[in-house]
Amino acid sequence: MDLKYEFYINAGPEQVWQTLVSPDETKKIYYGSQIQSTFEVGSSLKYVGPGISGDETVHIQGAVLAFLPYKKFSHTCKVGEAYGSDRAKFESRVTYNLVPVGESTELMLTHDRWMKGDPAYKETKKGWWMILSAIKTLVETGKLLNLGDVGHAETDPEDAATRRKAAGVLHSSQVALLPDWSVGWTKTKNEF
Repeated sequence: MDLKYEFYINAGPEQVWQTLVSPDETKKIYYGSQIQSTFEVGSSLKYVGPGISGDETVHIQGAVLAFLPYKKFSHTCKVGEAYGSDRAKFESRVTYNLVPVGESTELMLTHDRWMKGDPAYKETKKGWWMILSAIKTLVETGKLLNLGDVGHAETDPEDAATRRKAAGVLHSSQVALLPDWSVGWTKTKNEF
């Protein structure tokens, strides 16, 4: 059940790292949600932004497990309570590893330690491709990945929730459920 992804990004680890931990940068790749943490091991971590509970919706929460600048960032991952207390009880782990390769960076993401029956697994398996593509695009071009209504945080949380529900998509900061057309071209490392 582990989800593993590897991307090569045409930038150094420092630039990729900032995209993962800077509130201003995470706001760009997590569709309006900013990371909030002191990043000390054991400290809390949240992705907070526009969503079903307004502008301060907690989409993801957890605790920092490892924080080695420019190398490794790991945290527990629970869906915010705004998505229902039945979903908030499930916990998993997200780990980013960065390895310099020439003038580029290999970004390896592992999302593991899934609890049996976690309803977020299927959505997350599809959604990481969108997030990782957004990271790569932002770091390499300085531009946001344009995914239309699927990939942007709207200013009206109710409108955003309505559009995503109609499109079959959850709020992307909680990790988006991509539309059915994407299934054919997305594969995890384990499926190649």
